[in-house]
Amino acid sequence: MPAASYRLTNIICLLALVMLSSIAFAGSENGTTSPVLSADQSEPTGRVFVRYRNADTTPGFISHRVSKFGRHLWRKQRNISLQRRLSPNQELLTLEQPLDADALRTYARQLEANANIEFVAPEYRRYTLVEPNDPLYRSGQEPGSQSYLYEGLFSVRAPGAWDITTGSQNSVIAIVDTGVLPQHPELRDRSIPALGYDFISADAPADYTSANDGDGRDADPTDPGDPCGSSRSSWHGTGVASIAAGNSNDGTGMAGVNWNARLLHARALGRCGGTDADIIDAVRWSAGLDVTGVPRNETPAKVINLSIGGPTECTKAWQAVIDELNILDITLVMAAGNESSNALRSSPANCANVITVGASTPGGSIDSGFSNYGLKVTVAAPGRDIVLAANTGATEPDADGNNYGRETGSSFSAAMVTGAISLMHSVNAELSPLQIREILQDSATPFDTEGDCTTYYCGTGILNLNRAVAMAQDSAASGTRNFEQTVVTDQISNLSLNQTLSDRLGGYRDIRYYRINTSESGMLTLVSDSDSDLFGYLLDSRLGVLALDDDSAEGRNFRVAAKVEPGEYFLAVERARHRLLDIESSYDLSASISTDQPTPFAFADVTEAAVNSSINSETISISGLLEPAIITVSGGFYTLNGAEPTSGQGTIRNGDTLGLTLQSSGASLSETRMFLTVGAFETSFAVTTKSSDSVLPQMATAGGGCHLLPGSNDASVTLLSVALLLLSFSRRQSARQTNRSI
Repeated sequence: MPAASYRLTNIICLLALVMLSSIAFAGSENGTTSPVLSADQSEPTGRVFVRYRNADTTPGFISHRVSKFGRHLWRKQRNISLQRRLSPNQELLTLEQPLDADALRTYARQLEANANIEFVAPEYRRYTLVEPNDPLYRSGQEPGSQSYLYEGLFSVRAPGAWDITTGSQNSVIAIVDTGVLPQHPELRDRSIPALGYDFISADAPADYTSANDGDGRDADPTDPGDPCGSSRSSWHGTGVASIAAGNSNDGTGMAGVNWNARLLHARALGRCGGTDADIIDAVRWSAGLDVTGVPRNETPAKVINLSIGGPTECTKAWQAVIDELNILDITLVMAAGNESSNALRSSPANCANVITVGASTPGGSIDSGFSNYGLKVTVAAPGRDIVLAANTGATEPDADGNNYGRETGSSFSAAMVTGAISLMHSVNAELSPLQIREILQDSATPFDTEGDCTTYYCGTGILNLNRAVAMAQDSAASGTRNFEQTVVTDQISNLSLNQTLSDRLGGYRDIRYYRINTSESGMLTLVSDSDSDLFGYLLDSRLGVLALDDDSAEGRNFRVAAKVEPGEYFLAVERARHRLLDIESSYDLSASISTDQPTPFAFADVTEAAVNSSINSETISISGLLEPAIITVSGGFYTLNGAEPTSGQGTIRNGDTLGLTLQSSGASLSETRMFLTVGAFETSFAVTTKSSDSVLPQMATAGGGCHLLPGSNDASVTLLSVALLLLSFSRRQSARQTNRSI
């Protein structure tokens, strides 16, 4: 081709690039969308709880030590700052760069390698469990249907309980929720004189979007409204309080479970939910424990209602506060969740030693239209079309709008059980949380086993308030029987370390439990190998959920891991999408524990990467191992001593060189992250692609053509076609010139 034609080809390619560049910049100007928050998600906040082993630490010392250590482990985190001090030995720290949930858990475990730190736990944002997003839950709610006419309190035998007691003013119920409308007729004069406290912190300096009341923490727990996006205010805290202890026997409105108990309101949920730090502070304060910067609560509650949740493990921060409450004989009641899935997936309801409440149907079963189920459900109670206190205000309370409504969700089942526990306290104030759990389960009305329920699938049964109060009055409950443990023991198989076990699930309702014993401390890892989409849960000896995983995006196998001490642990396995196919699922399981770890290391994350590209990390040299260690990866490949990349389990030694390979996303400004475990040490490697305005078509003119290279965005194809038409025209012109010159 003549030189002039080459020049014309290059000019046309350049013109196409300019055209595409203008399109890309226009798209980046107005192509963004606001995130949609969902109640079945728990978003990491970018902050971590750190509990120090020494309570005599000066404020900020923890964050200083952790910041120095954290930067060494994770180069992206150049600054870790103190958000606030939570207690004498615990702080909330803010990471400079946000991490997704998996990366945050890995980072937390890395920080725990510091001998001065007791634990590090990620913080999540939680949401109220007002109403499920499953469309099935709306079935049968038209006036005249059985569920619409179903009366919750009558079905749980409340009248018989009221013949024994209608409650005592010495009983205090704490509602940790969205706050309260104190002038509602159902709640007027029912609260403690101080009413409660507002624990919602500023989102940022002078930013009170979540609080929605123009300020941060103060002594006013009044609910100003919690609209989120296009959603109306829920008045959730008011509704929950009215079910547990609304004004009763006054000739108006509705009846609460406890007619005389006093209510304590701890506002911790605002617009679009609330953070773990605020909610945990509210729980501790409700129990009479000290919270930094907040006056001490002089009227602590004996039972605390918490109707929040999200699909995460039970974090160490949550289990720590639950253990504190159990020592004080304070009972924490949790809603099981509204995702129509195993309650093992809903935190903090999946923690150990809480009362987890599912929603039941008029037919005597778990409400499969929405309620979570499984062995974590202590007891169920009615949860569909429950009458409660409400307000007509869409975004803020209407002064003349206090009224009544009907709502559906396990939140309202939990409120009923909270009221029941306060009645039990009225006849026996010395009951411990474990005794209360035993009485609730021993007195429960059994589920209709001819329907969807079996004992291990739904739980023990439905709240029987009459029997529960009678048993509390005369109780010799030991508090040592554990229904969850009994179910697991009945279904158990042993899974030995460093061996493979083959098993199968019988169908969508089936779940299998395995016992793992270890005499060593280290990283316990459990892996499945199956063609079916499975879900795995790693449980501690009290059946609190340490880790959970549905790894359907990576070969339909799960990998759950947690740092453990010597002892007994359990694995639960079920189908991840159990209702789609009622077929058998075969699988292999393996368990291993790594006890050694190398000198901490990190891989520098890569930014501005091309889309759909294979990206290599730097190569590092391993040191500090006392013996060869197991190496595993998730989401990518590793290269050991320059060999071919692999994703399989391997062995690594001191002096070995290690590199990682990760495929970048096909979308712009998208992060892909892989995880690596060497012995008991974990780290990760992330690749972030370029922005859309920089992912322009890469063209080559070799051979006289204009070619689209890998890494170009899809929109470039159309405009390149225009460029090729122009190129075709230029070639015809060149041919004419050539013919004339021959």
